[in-house]
Amino acid sequence: MKKDIHPESYRLCVFKDMSNDFTFLTRSCTDTKDTIKWEDGNEYPLVKLEISNMSHPDNYTALQNLGTLYKLTDRMDLAAEQWKKVLKIKKDFVYAYQELSKYYLSKNDTINYVSCQRAISQIK
Repeated sequence: MKKDIHPESYRLCVFKDMSNDFTFLTRSCTDTKDTIKWEDGNEYPLVKLEISNMSHPDNYTALQNLGTLYKLTDRMDLAAEQWKKVLKIKKDFVYAYQELSKYYLSKNDTINYVSCQRAISQIK
């Protein structure tokens, strides 16, 4: 380990999971006023944890991913509903332009007829 890169307060500490009394010894800079006697007979600063790898449920990440998947599914359903609305609007526009082009064709107005046909091709 490189020298002089850690703060002066970097020392051995005992971390204790308060939910199941699991303890482990490691180095840390965490400030704490509590101390505890470790298995080797020495007294070390104590850092209290609410949760650790020993009390954390194994499937926690899987449950988070499942929740994300449900949210994504809901968004996809919403997007599908919105897309259906868009398609209905497009269908209505195509129908309107087809009816309008029939009208222009019956009046021998080829310029507007062609304009309607272009609009239909762009909508589709």
